[in-house]
Amino acid sequence: HMEALYRTFSNRFKPVKELAIQIRKWEEKKYLKYVDRIILANPPMSNNPYENYNIPLCVIENFPELKYLNHSPDLKQSSPAIVYHGHLGPERGIGDLIKAMYRVIRSVPEARLTLIGTWRTNEFQNEIRALIQEYSIKDVVQLQNQVPHKDIWDILQHHSIGVIPFRRTPLTEENTPTKLFEMMASGLEIVATDLPPTRYFVDDSIHWAPPGDVESIADSIIHACQSLGDTSKVQKNLQLIAQKYNWDQRQDQYLAQFD
Repeated sequence: HMEALYRTFSNRFKPVKELAIQIRKWEEKKYLKYVDRIILANPPMSNNPYENYNIPLCVIENFPELKYLNHSPDLKQSSPAIVYHGHLGPERGIGDLIKAMYRVIRSVPEARLTLIGTWRTNEFQNEIRALIQEYSIKDVVQLQNQVPHKDIWDILQHHSIGVIPFRRTPLTEENTPTKLFEMMASGLEIVATDLPPTRYFVDDSIHWAPPGDVESIADSIIHACQSLGDTSKVQKNLQLIAQKYNWDQRQDQYLAQFD
């Protein structure tokens, strides 16, 4: 969603942002007459930007392949090994997650967090490292560089809880986090902030927290730690992947767009 990206990351004044968006829309409109169909990777959460154009539109999500489905979640380690993987930026709630972990280890001293991904900016990386130092949780938080996507599955299998701590921004209110389905397929307990794209796909099978609420995020992580051993939420998520949210069911639909 280009508009959401621009509204989230541009440092320009709001009137300038909106003018630039309108200009982009006008430019896009000139080329849409050459478009046969439009494929979206997630359903529009607010408005469909192409609803006024007579162009076939379909939604084909970036679901995982069934070969990555964890068939033995009961064998997953019961220790509270927590993971976040993806872009590391302010809008992703990484700072909130670090502050939440400081609260978590008071109740669950053995809890550990791994952050995997590429930093949005060097300044933000320095900010997070300083925050880890300030809270004296250097032994609790492990920072790992981005890995090839094919390698993330084995890493997820060695964790028990996945966290998606996104803040509320124009981007996070529109775009579905692919990591949600990867965590579901890997058999993780999941903690996520309550935003429309995530709520669209899951309900009572994950642990929710309000965006930007450090205390609630910490409480949900603690609850997820205490839930290890009860795989009811995990089993429901695995069933959703097996029955609905998998690429094996989407690939024929995708290929059919080119017939």
